[in-house]
Amino acid sequence: MNQTLERLLTLLGRDCLSLELVSESNAGLAALARLRDGAFCVMHAFATRAGEKLDLALLRARLAALVTFRHEHVRPMLASGGDASFAWFAVPHVEGTVDLGIWISREVRLPFLEAMMVLRQLADALAAVHAAGHAHLELEPRHVFWIHHKVVIDGVGVRSALDAARGAASSTPREREIRDLAAFGRIAYRTLVGRDPSAESVNPAQHRPHVPPGVARAIVRCLRGEWTSFADLARLMRLVSAPSPCHQHSADAARAAVVARRLRGEG
Repeated sequence: MNQTLERLLTLLGRDCLSLELVSESNAGLAALARLRDGAFCVMHAFATRAGEKLDLALLRARLAALVTFRHEHVRPMLASGGDASFAWFAVPHVEGTVDLGIWISREVRLPFLEAMMVLRQLADALAAVHAAGHAHLELEPRHVFWIHHKVVIDGVGVRSALDAARGAASSTPREREIRDLAAFGRIAYRTLVGRDPSAESVNPAQHRPHVPPGVARAIVRCLRGEWTSFADLARLMRLVSAPSPCHQHSADAARAAVVARRLRGEG
């Protein structure tokens, strides 16, 4: 067994019955944990490597701060911890999830109403993330999942925690928000158009005429680093992505049901 896995299993004690390695890279490892109550979770662990600077005490502190953050469209960090040799955190394991990258590859581009629902929920989540002082910094379609009929973002705060622990130059909240806004713009363009933006084309309305002009302008400004904030973006997406506030829940429920059937291959 991997040495870090062995230390993690020892640290967790009798609460964890088994650990199965899922992936490993220079950034750390991920393992599927089976707990005594029969539940499963995904454990992520980080250890100091030869020649690498990693402040584990700072990393554990940053991860502990993320455990308290909750939002319906963000995968929660259940717990975190570690010792002098490594740090870890745990998130729920959900079977049958599909990430946005796979979804787009199947559909080429998402149907318009589903695309607008995804982008509204994504903007809502990121507005809450930045309002709480966190950031994603690695946002890509592979971090956006379709879980229990709604969008859920994975990996919030982990990149900035690792950067701080490795002694990377600190960035301001505004710089982090601009970086995530640009990532949102790329995801929004790809979701609506079916491919990444290019130097010749950053306006999704050129390829998708149903995109509201305000949303198209916001995506262009996100890509250019000119948009104001996720709070403003979330307000805009709520205004344009539903016929009226009183119909929002039923509209989302209907779209979610359609998406679930499509992803199951039922039409």
